[in-house]
Formats: sequence, structure tokens, C-alpha cells
Amino acid sequence: MDALGDALLHGPAQVTPLLVLAANAQSGSLEQAAKAYSRFRPEGCVLTKLDEAAVLGGALSVTIRQHLRIDYITDGQRVPEDIARPQAQRLVCRALRMLDHDAMVDDSVMAERFGKIAGSLA
Repeated sequence: MDALGDALLHGPAQVTPLLVLAANAQSGSLEQAAKAYSRFRPEGCVLTKLDEAAVLGGALSVTIRQHLRIDYITDGQRVPEDIARPQAQRLVCRALRMLDHDAMVDDSVMAERFGKIAGSLA
């Protein structure tokens, strides 16, 4: 194992490992990355390049399957201005809008598609 890996696994408790996943990547690639870095026990992830992603479903699915909370998102090239804490409902609404650009996604659509789950995501 390299020095960085050793530091992540055995370093000070105040280090919180986060996996960085590019939302514009294919879900298979994201899944491979998540599995490859699982040995470092990431506690969450940073979902980057939301502004470059054609769809978000693959990235969101990987975070769900790998039990990774999304701690931060990036939505642009400016750092730190474009780094933000995600809001679950907004992220899901954005993913749905990307699937159907003409669809209006609001609370009633969320309730119809996701039922009680939608309320718990906010």
C-alpha cells in the first residue's frame, strides 16, 4: 500500500475520507471507482461536474448502492464558489428534469413518483 493509502487507513481520526465521483462519467466507471477505493472506507462522496452531466441517475444510483452519502456537489469550474452542500430534493428534481426537459417537477410530481420517500429526502 502506498503512503497516502496507509495515512487514510491508519491516520488521525479527524481525517474523513471522501470519494470524488464525476457525475458526467458512465455509471459502470463510477461503480468500479467506488469498489476500487472502498478499502479506504470513504464516509461519503463529492459529486462533481453536475454542470457537465447529461443525466444524474447513474451517479445517484452508484452512491445509493455503495451507501455513500453525498457531502458536497460541484456545479461549475470556479472553486470554491461552485462547491455546495447538496439538498436531496433539489438533486432528485434536477435528475428528473434531465430525463424529461419538458416535465415540470414539483412537490406533486415528487409525491406521485416517490411517495413518502420524497418527504424524507428533504
